Amino acid sequence: MTCPVFVRLLLGFLLATPPALADDSQRFPIGKPFSASHILITWKGADRAPGHVTRSKAEAKIAAEELLQKLLQQPEQFDFLAKEHSDGPSASSYGYLGGFDRGAMASAFEKAVRKAKDGEIVPKPIRTQFGFHLIRRNPTEPIHYAVRLILFTHRDVSARLKHVPTLGEHLRRTPEEAKALAEQWRTKVTVANFEETANEHSDFKRVDGRFGCFYPGQSAFSTELSHHAAKLALDSISEVVELSTGFAILKRVPVFKGKSSDILISYRGAVGPAENVGRTEAEAKALAEKLAAELAADPKKFEALAKKHSDGVFAFRGGKQVDWFRDTRFAAYERAYLAMKPGEITAQPIATKVGFTIMRRD
Repeated sequence: MTCPVFVRLLLGFLLATPPALADDSQRFPIGKPFSASHILITWKGADRAPGHVTRSKAEAKIAAEELLQKLLQQPEQFDFLAKEHSDGPSASSYGYLGGFDRGAMASAFEKAVRKAKDGEIVPKPIRTQFGFHLIRRNPTEPIHYAVRLILFTHRDVSARLKHVPTLGEHLRRTPEEAKALAEQWRTKVTVANFEETANEHSDFKRVDGRFGCFYPGQSAFSTELSHHAAKLALDSISEVVELSTGFAILKRVPVFKGKSSDILISYRGAVGPAENVGRTEAEAKALAEKLAAELAADPKKFEALAKKHSDGVFAFRGGKQVDWFRDTRFAAYERAYLAMKPGEITAQPIATKVGFTIMRRD
């Protein structure tokens, strides 16, 4: 049986669209009215023009117009052409400028962004004192990403990573050795054992290989990671990819915004704002367990007990936290959060380096 033409077209579109890019549940506002990317083509003598630029203003205009024609024909190449051709410092971030407020950019630049629609490339070069800008307006609710990272560094990235003391011995590897090591572990790693493998073997020494929540334009490295994460479905693993920090295997995980309230019972020597706490670790644990038992009997006491006992900064408002993104809290805290239902309170305190936390998922 032959499929109708429109069905074939629809299937083709769906199959061609990466699931990661189609998932609007991963979009979150960045809190700015505008967001854009640009490719700057400057000339010798323009404001902040790099020293290596020798072209004249007329030559810069011609170069910008020629590149714009290529962009209008192949808009999907914008990021890569920005990295290759832009004279601006954002070239390392694929041209992403991130979000910005009114008045933060040159007036001609902002005016062009205002008129454009999300995803649209401005149809002419915009001239400012810095050069000619080829501009794409980006959404102010971009797709956010969260990844786990297994990283193998090498000596060619030593200048970038020399400030990380735990990487010293690994920076003697050659790029070939780092790539071979990454490929070896790619044959062994699975979705289920990724975090364990990251903890034991990655040069990136964060718990479970957590990089954090990010979006394109937030930083040069987050933009670089975004390009790779965008190719992955949620809860899937990449092949070995080459990053500016080495060779890596990525696992993309869903982004979420957490809503929770805490009662933090700290102790002398714990990390955190409650430095004047005099109780011992054992005393803190005992008090936290007592409060958890009390809340199990009467959950409605949470706010009152938080105000009375919590050492956290939000004790004054009953322990209610500011909404937070995935991977911005301790791993043990987030694991407990994900295992709970809204309104549920942890049966046992969560032990972290700041103390013992009783958490309610709001």
